[in-house]
Amino acid sequence: MNVIELILVTVSFALLGFYHALLWYRIRRTPERTSIGANQTARRLWVEMIVDEKQDLLAVHNLRNWATAASLLTTSSILIGLG
Repeated sequence: MNVIELILVTVSFALLGFYHALLWYRIRRTPERTSIGANQTARRLWVEMIVDEKQDLLAVHNLRNWATAASLLTTSSILIGLG
């Protein structure tokens, strides 16, 4: 391995580690400013609404649709990767 390649790999891992450390810090301190925190808040509010209004059928349909979408996206990505 060339010296430049070793330096570039080290810098890449350092940047990746810094990004994840910064993301972890932001999620802990101000979760509403990240997409992960916003999604968690929206999911929590949605579940509270479903439970309060007793819309069990809507919850089951949404979970089914999420599972279907996940399997469709998985299949599509595998086909694109193989192509």
